[in-house]
Amino acid sequence: MCIDLKMHANKLSTLPPRFNTFAFLRTLNLSKNSLSSEVLDCITQIHTLIELYLSQNEIEGPLTPDISALENLQILDMDGNRITSIPREIGKLQRMRTLLLAENQLSSIPWTSLENLNDLNQLDISSNKLSGDLLPSSLPSITLSSLSNFDMHTNTLESLPSNLILPSLTQFNATQNAITAAGTFFTSTPRLCHLSLSQNQLPSLPDGVVHLHYLRTLDISNNIIEHIDPRLGLLDDLTTFMWQGNVLRQRNWGSMDTEGIKSALRAKADEAVLKGIEDEIALLNVNTCHGECGGVLDLSKKLKDRGLSKEEVVRHVHAGHFPVVTRAVLQQNALTIVPWELGLITTLTTMDLSRNFLSGRIWDETITFENLTDLDISLNKLDNLASLPVALIAPNLKSLDISYNSLTSLIPLHTHYPNLTTLYANSNQLTFLVPSDLEGLEIVQVNNNDINKLPPELALVETLRVLGVDGNTFRVPGRRIVEQGSVALLEWLRGRCVVNE
Repeated sequence: MCIDLKMHANKLSTLPPRFNTFAFLRTLNLSKNSLSSEVLDCITQIHTLIELYLSQNEIEGPLTPDISALENLQILDMDGNRITSIPREIGKLQRMRTLLLAENQLSSIPWTSLENLNDLNQLDISSNKLSGDLLPSSLPSITLSSLSNFDMHTNTLESLPSNLILPSLTQFNATQNAITAAGTFFTSTPRLCHLSLSQNQLPSLPDGVVHLHYLRTLDISNNIIEHIDPRLGLLDDLTTFMWQGNVLRQRNWGSMDTEGIKSALRAKADEAVLKGIEDEIALLNVNTCHGECGGVLDLSKKLKDRGLSKEEVVRHVHAGHFPVVTRAVLQQNALTIVPWELGLITTLTTMDLSRNFLSGRIWDETITFENLTDLDISLNKLDNLASLPVALIAPNLKSLDISYNSLTSLIPLHTHYPNLTTLYANSNQLTFLVPSDLEGLEIVQVNNNDINKLPPELALVETLRVLGVDGNTFRVPGRRIVEQGSVALLEWLRGRCVVNE
């Protein structure tokens, strides 16, 4: 029998004797007491815990590394204490889904450890002592593949990192910091719906925001922004836009609602204006970047009426402007074939081909990208994957996004891409899963398909750690199991496997 124990708001300063002998304790709520750090010596011995709430206590100093002993923990709430650091052992809590660290005294975050938390969905580090760069630029790219809700408001951070990749992010709150630059941060958050950047020092709308096509809420109030890119008016889903407190010259906006502002922007965003903006951006990238833009070749919306010439590629990757080009963004064009000229950029690690019209053979000829690790071909017209390994040789590919296509089945991709660990295949037309197709993969997201049955043998895929199957048509297992996360789901499937002796 699982036990949920609620002892919050009781003015406790110590725990009862033999508290750690509770059997089958699942949820422990000790919030709003007067407990000190010593209580963790006892609590970390209760290995059955799934949810632990210790907010608004007197816990101070470094969080004990012994927290890693709670191997079943999915929710950890440490808000409102005086914690000064988080141990790297936090990365051992493989089942963690929610990590709440607001209102403490943290000056840094162990990002490389958090990268190990493949189920982490919510992270709150607001109201701490974080300053400068959110992520040191010296770190390699950090990917939090499942993070959906990220709150870092009320710190003194000055920049958003280009080396933090959040492909599943839907809500981001960076209000009340000192942010002056966002780099290419928003080019790796394609699913962002709610964005708050108010009360910062941004001089312009960050790069990539005008391409967030799922954006519903945008708050950039109280910055020092002088101009709004008219392409913002083309975001169909944007329903709430807060801009007050900037130095914008559009005085007539004061009497308009969001739709009115979008209409005014859309009126400016005709093809001629867009072409002028894009030409200015291209000129800026080529003539004045000098490497600050993180090696991003952004050709979004720029190839609709023309191809990509060899000369243009050479110009963009000239050593005087981009020491190393690592990311190519070609989203929102009308491509049916990817330009082979991209193969001239041998340093590419990330390629975004989303929102095009790719269907059959993606390239006219086989092309090799030795350094490519992340490929996004979501929101295209793909109905099968047979031609992908024929057209693309990428021995170091780690992450592939094929969501929002018309795929009815998968193939054993790991056979062709031996380093592939992450596959996003959400919102296709998949009707079944073949366990052998997932061999070698660690993270597989197939939400919102038409899968009517989950074979128990999926649990025998040894590498598989995260399996997202929400929004499909199967009835067994029930929603309660699915909502408990990948660990519970795989355990349920494993219990139904027939082992041949």
